[in-house]
Amino acid sequence: MPGVVFVGDEVTASGYRLCGVRVLSPPLDQAAAAVRQVLGTAPMLLLVTARYAAAVPQAELEWALLVQRPPLLLVDDFGGQTVMPDLAGEIRRQLGLVDPA
Repeated sequence: MPGVVFVGDEVTASGYRLCGVRVLSPPLDQAAAAVRQVLGTAPMLLLVTARYAAAVPQAELEWALLVQRPPLLLVDDFGGQTVMPDLAGEIRRQLGLVDPA
């Protein structure tokens, strides 16, 4: 059983590959198929870049995030090409812990 699997662009994948992570860097239009393939192998952790996650149908992505088998984490692309939303900041704003800007 694989440990950690990364799905995303080649540049970002190179850093994960150096850490011993199994990487998949398919063309963007094949991102959904790659994520489905990895989910079927049940790794310990699945990392997907924001850009590749955006290419996965919304319902499938939400299901994978909800089920957490394997845990799926969305990560930034190299160079911040696609940035993940600041969820912690959004929660703080909703709770009134920071001034809305």
